[in-house]
Amino acid sequence: MPRFQRITLGFTLAIGLLLGGCVRDHGINPLPLRFQSFSDNTYRYDLRFQADEDLLSLFERHTGNGQIGERLVCALDGDENFDLEHVITYNLSGSPEFESNAPDGSFNYLARMSFDKTLPSRSSSTELTPQTIRRLLEKRTTIPCKLYITAFPYHAYFTLVMRIPVSVLLAEVEKHDYSPYIAPYVWSAPVLPDSTPLAPFAKQVDATIYSARLPITDPDTGEPAPRVAYVIQRKDGYLEYGTSDAEGYTHEVMSLTRETIKLYRVD
Repeated sequence: MPRFQRITLGFTLAIGLLLGGCVRDHGINPLPLRFQSFSDNTYRYDLRFQADEDLLSLFERHTGNGQIGERLVCALDGDENFDLEHVITYNLSGSPEFESNAPDGSFNYLARMSFDKTLPSRSSSTELTPQTIRRLLEKRTTIPCKLYITAFPYHAYFTLVMRIPVSVLLAEVEKHDYSPYIAPYVWSAPVLPDSTPLAPFAKQVDATIYSARLPITDPDTGEPAPRVAYVIQRKDGYLEYGTSDAEGYTHEVMSLTRETIKLYRVD
C-alpha cells in the first residue's frame, strides 16, 4: 500500500474507532524529539532529528499491536492544535524513516518534508511558494512540530513539541529550486493558410481574492493539462515560472492587493 494511503487509512481508523467508543489508551509517555538539522534537497527538504526510542516500532514494543503510520507535522502559522480531528492548514510535514543509531544509543531519523497548504477536508495539498513561506514565518522565531503515530485500536500517540528555529528554515528555503528553470519564452505566432495570425495561449485573470491556483487546460480538448510549463506575469511585470501539478493547476499565486495577472503556457 502506498505510503499516503497507509497514513490516510490510519487516520480514518482512528476517527472511526473514536466515534464508536472502542479506542483504547496506549499508556505510552510522550517522548521528546531533538532537532538536528534542516537542509535543502531535490524536490523536498531533509529534516533530521533524534529520539530516545525506536519510533517506528513503538507500539509493537509497548502494546504488542502493529502500527499503521507515522507523520511529523509542523505548524507555520502559530496553530498548535495537533489533534487528528484538526487540520493545520499551513504546515511543514513528512514521514520519518530510521537513519542510524547515535553513539549514545538514541535513534537518528530523517523526514522528507514539504511546505504545504492543506484543505480542511484533507482532500488535497498545495506546495507553498517561497514568498508565502517567508510571509508566514517573518514574525516568528521558531515553529512547533509533533510526531504522531496511529495504531489499531488505540488513541493516536503524540510526542512532545519539538521547536525548529525559523532562521534555519528560511536559509534553506532561499536555496531551494521549486521548479526546473524555464528560460523566458520567445513566442513566434504561427500563421494560418489565410494569413490570420494566432494569439499565444494566454489567460487573463481578474483576481477577486488574494490567493488563487489557476487551471491550465488543453486548448483542443478542454481537459486539464498536467505537468506543463507555464509563466505567470504579475501586474508589475514580474514573471513566475512553474510546472502544473497532476490536476493541471499552477502554484498558489498570492497578492496583498487586487491585481490582474496573465497566465501563459510554454509549449
